[in-house]
Amino acid sequence: MKNIKDLHVSQVRIFPEGTIPYEVLSLPDRLKQLKDRYHFGGEEIPFPLHMPNAPKLMIFQMGETKIEDKSTIIDRLQFEGRKMVLDVAASSSIANSVFLDIARLINEMAGDELVSEEKALIKTEETKCNVSLEIDYWDVFSDKMKRFVSDILPKTFDRPVAATNPNKLAFEIIFEQDFALFQKQKIHLVPKPLTIEPREGFPFDEHVFFTCSPFDSEAHLRLIEAFESNFQKLE
Repeated sequence: MKNIKDLHVSQVRIFPEGTIPYEVLSLPDRLKQLKDRYHFGGEEIPFPLHMPNAPKLMIFQMGETKIEDKSTIIDRLQFEGRKMVLDVAASSSIANSVFLDIARLINEMAGDELVSEEKALIKTEETKCNVSLEIDYWDVFSDKMKRFVSDILPKTFDRPVAATNPNKLAFEIIFEQDFALFQKQKIHLVPKPLTIEPREGFPFDEHVFFTCSPFDSEAHLRLIEAFESNFQKLE
């Protein structure tokens, strides 16, 4: 496994109702403070947050901050109800540091320790990246599938075809549910995709893959490394 590029992590944290201080975040000076701190290039607040029954939704896009003296892109910071979504172009450990920095700022503005890692009822992650793998992608498929593609499928075409290459490999990860959490907080985990497929726009024989999984970046890279090891040809 080499040439890991475009690493992106999305983290979702769900807090008890009333944890995220929308009444503070929506104040003009606090809103400006948040935008200026992370240099957000866009924002969306589609509903009046001061209205009692209005949906609570704040979306900030294309921001930047420094973690460990390195610039980190914040693709999206979203507050929605009791949920906080953080998308960064970095590893999970860096994303965690970005969250802690945002939480500190929110707590400073609110004058109270409202948001923290410990107060999250649940945290989920998703990792995406492009990577070069030293495998023949055809080895992922059974002999029956290869035979079908090479011998049977061409006979069904009504015009000449130069090549038929595999393109998609995806699985659905279904997590065990925490029924106590569902009963008390109405939180359940939805199925998420695990995807390993040839990267669009790259020649098939360059072995560049797009990968996506519902795990943190460290677990994701271990998974992809195990995938490569399983299908890698021995010298």
